[in-house]
Amino acid sequence: MAKFLDKDPFSYEREKREFLHALRQYHATKGVQPAMFRMPKVSGRDLDLYLLYCKVVSLGGVVKVTNEHKWDIVSEVLGFPPGCSQIGYVIRQHYLRSMP
Repeated sequence: MAKFLDKDPFSYEREKREFLHALRQYHATKGVQPAMFRMPKVSGRDLDLYLLYCKVVSLGGVVKVTNEHKWDIVSEVLGFPPGCSQIGYVIRQHYLRSMP
């Protein structure tokens, strides 16, 4: 997944860990216990929230991605087959629930 962000794998994993730690802290301030914060799954696979966040931001943010119907692009970057609009919808829902 590091290739989509043009990063070396070591930097990608380090930044991903830092991002997930900050995300867990955010959810803890909202009353979600760290043990209750789980990585969302789509089609039986863990959703890479760091890659999801970075891709949405690079496309202009969640409002722009939604208004311009670009969730299919996001889902392809995450490794899901093209043309499956339902996966784009599911990914959007996970994004809205997970991100601050």
